[in-house]
Amino acid sequence: MMTKRILHIIENLDDEYGGPAKSVPSLVYALSKYFDNTIVTTSRYSKLNNESLAKSSLNVYSFKCSIFKIYFSYSLLKFLIKSISSRNYDLVHFHSIWTLPTWIGYLLCRFYSIPYVISARSNFYKDSLVRGSFKKKFILKTVLKGIFDNCSFIHVTAKDEEVELNSIDYKGQVVLSPNGIDYDAFDHENSQESFTYLYMGRIHPRKNLDILIDAFIKFKINNSNWSLQLCGPIEDQDYFNFLKRKVENSGMQKDVKFNGMLVGEERIKAFTGASCLVLASKFENFGMVIGEAMAAGKPVIVSEGTPWQIVESRDAGFWIKADANTFAKAMKEFSELPCARRLEMGSNARAIIVECFSWEKVVLPIVDSYREILDGDF
Repeated sequence: MMTKRILHIIENLDDEYGGPAKSVPSLVYALSKYFDNTIVTTSRYSKLNNESLAKSSLNVYSFKCSIFKIYFSYSLLKFLIKSISSRNYDLVHFHSIWTLPTWIGYLLCRFYSIPYVISARSNFYKDSLVRGSFKKKFILKTVLKGIFDNCSFIHVTAKDEEVELNSIDYKGQVVLSPNGIDYDAFDHENSQESFTYLYMGRIHPRKNLDILIDAFIKFKINNSNWSLQLCGPIEDQDYFNFLKRKVENSGMQKDVKFNGMLVGEERIKAFTGASCLVLASKFENFGMVIGEAMAAGKPVIVSEGTPWQIVESRDAGFWIKADANTFAKAMKEFSELPCARRLEMGSNARAIIVECFSWEKVVLPIVDSYREILDGDF
């Protein structure tokens, strides 16, 4: 019997795009055990800049953007028209909602009666909708309403993300399946003493880096040997300039470092060399870097805007309010723990990932839901 064919559409998978550049390829790879998968995406470059995809055997079509701001590509348009009109795929999975590739794909799916599903990927959180709120609300009530009303299911990675679907009055099927973590890729046996707090992610207001810096400044007054390493691509230049001025005004340029985006072995080494990951995001539908840090055997200090309450109950870190005083207090408390105690928390963190977040396990709800759509013809 012929394997069912799934087309995955996402606007961008360049490394600097953030979490989806890692989670989507890993999800598709896990699905490859059950289906014939193809990824189609765009890039600002002539060749897709994704290190993990470059090493994989996944079937990927990447098209250089004609207009990057809206992820438009004439070549992508031609590909979608040809492949969907020819019914080359049995199901389409959209991994975003606010971009042109999804809207074009949706119209084609509707016209040619191809079933499709959507991954929410934090698009429905209230804080996400506030940015450009009038435009987004107008699009939600016009263009996107039809997309949601006719999709076979919406995939969410956390329970609170499912709750946020109330903002679009969605009444259809919801599939809860968190991201997985490729935990074998991380060195988790590093027992060296470390005095480094690590942030890994985009430089963007949503990440509340100003809170992290303010917290570290408060904490640093009585903790001279600790540093804060900020690693990630600059997505908002004005915000980055604001953060740099904040650091310069504090006189802590030697202790707070902006290291840019790290990939490959450099990224792995950053996790390995840190003592603890810190993330004060306003909201995260998952937070890949949290799982990756835990896979590397590192405790985490993360905001209540992330779906990682488990680190509190399993003694693997702190799940706290996103304000400078609370983060500073947690940093102080963690720094005063004996090295052996911090390593124990790191071991607990690793155990959570191995037990709960293997791709082989988390992908199963999506596999079952795909099969329901495709009439269980296996």
